[in-house]
Amino acid sequence: MRTLQLMAAGAALALAIPTANAQERDDSFKWTGGIEAGRTVYARNLNGAIRVESATGTTVDVRAVKQWCRGDPKDVTITAEKTSRGDILVCAIWEGRETRCDEDGYSSRGGDSWFRGRDNDVSVEFTILLPKGVRLDASTVNGALGVAGATAAVKAHTVNGSIEAASAGGPVIAKTVNGSIRVRAATVG
Repeated sequence: MRTLQLMAAGAALALAIPTANAQERDDSFKWTGGIEAGRTVYARNLNGAIRVESATGTTVDVRAVKQWCRGDPKDVTITAEKTSRGDILVCAIWEGRETRCDEDGYSSRGGDSWFRGRDNDVSVEFTILLPKGVRLDASTVNGALGVAGATAAVKAHTVNGSIEAASAGGPVIAKTVNGSIRVRAATVG
């Protein structure tokens, strides 16, 4: 009987450990802000996908989830802010260099790679809810871009990933180096 109890306790512990590890490997970010039609949401990411869906109302909702196996999620900072022009800038910034993220993308100084050479495999998966009439300019280096339900101009850029983008009210400009592109738009630019 004692052996059976020890086996049951061991099995319960073995099942609890993977659950605890999975919880440690997920780090979420949420941000909400108002934006006027005609303004732009800029989304910048280095490692991970960006998914954009239509929103109701005039509020941009940003959700981001960090995922990793070996890396340190504290090395990646996620920011979202309203610019002085009324646009919204969303960035995932990897620590290790003097990195700046703005409407034009990333710029940095320093000799380290953006992963800091430490097996940093942290990825950030963005989901952004885009209001009607708001433009989108989204880019990632290593990840897919998916845009559904946009009603204004869309710019989507990735280096290593596919793009699927649709806009009912503006041109769609999509560029990738290593991936497929599928676009549906009122006008294509």
